[in-house]
Amino acid sequence: MRKIALDAAEEGMVLAKPVTRDNGMVLVAAGTAVTAALLDRLRRMGIDRIVVEGDEPGAAPVDAAVRLARLDHLFRGFQDNVFMMKIKAMVARRIARKAQAAAAQGGEDAGNGSAHGV
Repeated sequence: MRKIALDAAEEGMVLAKPVTRDNGMVLVAAGTAVTAALLDRLRRMGIDRIVVEGDEPGAAPVDAAVRLARLDHLFRGFQDNVFMMKIKAMVARRIARKAQAAAAQGGEDAGNGSAHGV
């Protein structure tokens, strides 16, 4: 996920976080695809930055092994918590599925994708 100037936004990008007013009111939900009409409307509302999905251009990809090691670190204090271990297992499966999909597409990065920094 990356925060970009509205002028740098391109059609087809997807919002990673909702666009909100200063008072917290949501203007556009996370997960919304950016369109030309949406960009025009946000400009008229005085919005100058948005948060979109994806990594910084030119950022080094993070592979699945690194993401899984990070996941182990984040859940290190919860080995006795059944619920937290289920969550960890779900995230680990997601990382593995993304790695398999990337490998099937011939992608160099086996785990690049947002799991919120995992």
